[in-house]
Formats: sequence, C-alpha cells, structure tokens
Amino acid sequence: MTPRSNRAVYGLLASTAYFAACSATSELQDPFGRTYSEKTQIREKELKDCEPSSHDTKPHVVQAVKPIFPLGQYYAGNRAVITVTFIIQQDGTTRIPAAEGGELKWFKTHALLAISDWRFKPAMKNGIPIAVSCKYTFVF
Repeated sequence: MTPRSNRAVYGLLASTAYFAACSATSELQDPFGRTYSEKTQIREKELKDCEPSSHDTKPHVVQAVKPIFPLGQYYAGNRAVITVTFIIQQDGTTRIPAAEGGELKWFKTHALLAISDWRFKPAMKNGIPIAVSCKYTFVF
C-alpha cells in the first residue's frame, strides 16, 4: 500500500470507530452523531394550541430540539418570532409544516427543519390515536 492509501484506510477506521461509539449511547444525537446539550433540547410537555379540540388527551412532545439560530442573522442582530403550523399524525410524526411570521426566510427554514424532526405522543380520543393540527411558536 502507498502512504496515501494508508491515510485513507486509517481515516476510514477512525471515522467508523467514532460513529460506532456515538451510536452506542442512548442520548439524542444530531445527524453527525453529536449529542445535543440540555440547552438545545425541549423538555417533554403538552401542546396547548391544537385542533380539533375534541380529543381526550392532548399531544405531548417526546423528542424535540430547538432550531439553530441562523448564524448570519445572529451577527446581524436580527430577531424573529416564527409560528409553525403542522399536523401530528397518529404515529407521532409531523407532517405538512408551514411557517408564519418573520420577514427573513432563514428563521422560517430553521424552524421548519427543527419541527420536522420532532416526535410526539399523539392526541387520543376514546383510547385511539388521532391526527391533530397544532401550532408552536419559536422566538429567535
């Protein structure tokens, strides 16, 4: 083997070992295998602004991470309040998110990306999970 191919093999082994170690933990991780800190996670809580309101139990956030503040907008001093409307399906995943408010598209995009990865304990009616439309507001 040439020195160049040796480096490639060592790099591949190192990255494989790193991702294997990350996947062995039970902590919530981002797509790159890094664990989220307490500051970025949203604690489990009940959502209040959901329709139809005829459910017996409201949906609960099970797994959620705050959206990343767009770096360029942070340094520019821009702020926004974004309300995301989405559907929580019977399996607890989100569908059809739409963002309202804020003039800058970066805030909306980051809010939509975050909410699309959230997981919920769905709303229940007569012991059966039902789909509901909910709103959640992010303050950047």
